[in-house]
Amino acid sequence: MSSFLKEMKVRPAFKLWFEIGEKYVFGEGTYNLLDQIRKRKSISAAARATNMSYRYAWDLIKEVEEHL
Repeated sequence: MSSFLKEMKVRPAFKLWFEIGEKYVFGEGTYNLLDQIRKRKSISAAARATNMSYRYAWDLIKEVEEHL
């Protein structure tokens, strides 16, 4: 095995998202927002922590609720 391969740290990774039909519903950004809401108990604080505007975060939550 080459020294290049020995020095590389290879690890499995994946991304998961949910779709209903062809419509994207829930992914990493939504998960991160909801996790921050759980931790911070505030949509506003969670939006700041995930670099989203409050309006975008609120619209994202409403959209996910409509599809679930």
